[in-house]
Amino acid sequence: LAVILEENFLKDDTGKWYLPDPENEADLEKLRNKRLLKQFDQYKEEALEPRTKRIKEVRVEALRAGFKQCYQDKDFKTIVMLGDKIRNNLLMEDEVLLQFYDIASSRA
Repeated sequence: LAVILEENFLKDDTGKWYLPDPENEADLEKLRNKRLLKQFDQYKEEALEPRTKRIKEVRVEALRAGFKQCYQDKDFKTIVMLGDKIRNNLLMEDEVLLQFYDIASSRA
């Protein structure tokens, strides 16, 4: 039940759960971002496994959302770690990912 609540509802400033309004763009963006960050966390777990050399299947949107969150949290090591585990051409072709990776590399 808690998983269903987490996946389909949002919390307001007072900590109460509410159903996202499909007409409200901000609610839909929060819900989308939450799902992307959950997928990013799966990439992080996969990258931490010692036998993982490369993560083969990734969504660029999830990487962008995760790198942005890591940057805000000043977690530069995670950005560098995941940047090293994805295909190099994916990183080089996306300006946003490359910018986060370059900044994190200089600060990690």
